[in-house]
Formats: sequence, C-alpha cells, structure tokens
Amino acid sequence: MNKESHVKTIRHNIPKPGPYNIAIVSMAGLLPGADTLDTFWSNLVHKRDACQESGKDRWRVDPTEMTTEGSRPDKAVSRVACLLNQDIDYCFDNLDLDQDLLSDLDPLHRIVLHAGREAFYSARHESIDRKRTGVILAAIALPTDASSLIAEKILGSYLEKRLFDSTA
Repeated sequence: MNKESHVKTIRHNIPKPGPYNIAIVSMAGLLPGADTLDTFWSNLVHKRDACQESGKDRWRVDPTEMTTEGSRPDKAVSRVACLLNQDIDYCFDNLDLDQDLLSDLDPLHRIVLHAGREAFYSARHESIDRKRTGVILAAIALPTDASSLIAEKILGSYLEKRLFDSTA
C-alpha cells in the first residue's frame, strides 16, 4: 500500500471528532508506593519496587491457604501485590461535601475525590469556567480499544498532516 492510499484509508476509517476541544492541564494520582506523581516518577528513576507481600490483614483468610503454584480455580498464584498505601493523608479541603458523607465513603470514592482535587488545585484554575471543566478517571495505562479510538479521533488528522503532508 502506498502512502496516498494509506492516507485515504486513514481518512475513511476515522470518525470526525466531536465539537469539544480537550486540554489536559493537570494530573494527579495515587499509585502503589507513591501518593503523588512526583514520588511515582522518583520511584521509576531510582528503580524502586512497589511490590509487597499481602499481609494476613489484607485477606479474610490466611493468604497461604488461598495461593497455589500454577493456575487453579479460586486460588491466587502469588501473595505479592502492588497496593496503595493504607495511610493516605486524604485532603478534601475546599470540596463542598458533608463531612459525615466523606467519612462514610467507600475507599475508592475517597481516592477519586482526593486525586481529582489534587489535579484541579495543581492547575491554573482561577479564571476558568468550571461548567466546562471535567475529569477523566483512568485505572489502566495500557492502550485499550476505546482509548486507541479516542487517540485516533483526536490526534489522527493532526499526525496525518504532520507526517504525510509536505506543506505542513
């Protein structure tokens, strides 16, 4: 396939992007061994391993009873896991939420609120229209079919022009 027919194939298969522009202006995260993205990056640079053995308090039964060598139904193959720090110092300042509600939330919801707040307040937000502000939650970093399609929609025509258009 030559370059011209390849470009036509790309143009034909990529849906037109929606009416919204997206700007990623901030990020935050809680990751195994890292309560901030700076710590996560430092762990990567310094080759720090965030894996740890699951303790007896992590499972409802003794982990040695639930693990096996090889694959078996209802058994784990390892007691080693990458877990979030149990002593996260959550910050919910400036969130217009009832304190009783916050204390009763599932840990996953507290994680989402904390990370979302951290991302918002690390961005320059003073002059933005909050009605046009959104959050994208991600629990996987690997390309999925959906994330690949989004990337094609958003970046496809730009990359096509930059890579194949000699007038760009």
